[in-house]
Amino acid sequence: KNRLEEGTLFKMNKALMHFDAYAMRTKVRLGGNRAYMILYANGKSVARANATNLRSLGPHFWKGDGSPNAPWTDTLADDATILHYAYTRVEDVASKAGTSCPGDEYRDAALRGNRTKLKECFVIDFDLDAFRVASTGDSVAIRKFFEESMVLQEGARVRCRRSETDATMGWCEIRDVRSLIADAMRIGLLRREHAVQAISRSHARLVRAVEHLSKLQGASGMNVDALFDAALLD
Repeated sequence: KNRLEEGTLFKMNKALMHFDAYAMRTKVRLGGNRAYMILYANGKSVARANATNLRSLGPHFWKGDGSPNAPWTDTLADDATILHYAYTRVEDVASKAGTSCPGDEYRDAALRGNRTKLKECFVIDFDLDAFRVASTGDSVAIRKFFEESMVLQEGARVRCRRSETDATMGWCEIRDVRSLIADAMRIGLLRREHAVQAISRSHARLVRAVEHLSKLQGASGMNVDALFDAALLD
């Protein structure tokens, strides 16, 4: 499985949404998630590696030392896109147990259901819950959590108003996922990106071609650059 080839549907960063799309976000929240379409509403950022005294400013931003004539500023880029592949596979949930919190104390807290202790390590409840189920090592429970909480599929539970006249929040089940995705893309909540998928597939084809040529011409003494040139011309 290759997430770069399989993941093509992304939710838009809130800073890039127009008002109508922003107002619709709360209508497409899976399960009990606070953020629409799982979580992570802030997005990610990039910075130039040669920036003076570059350092992280939390999990979402960067900070560097500017100059009197060019102070450090954050800006939105029109010519670049950052794609965040969060929880794209069931394996991503399982990996939480090994990467999220250091030491056995948090794993033990997860197994005991000690949310107070886990709050020392997690800001978002969804990440905390993913860590708890991952810590059990129960593959069936992990897949169930993934499918119920992270997959936009037929029958998935979403928070909704009970009726047009009753504002009380209840539970609804998604029907006709294709239409929901199309509508979300139309209003700017979701976006399809196929560039990374195409690049990944092209790279895989190139590597296979080079390996094939290498076997055929192994005795010819061709170097790596020549093999790549031959593969590109093939």
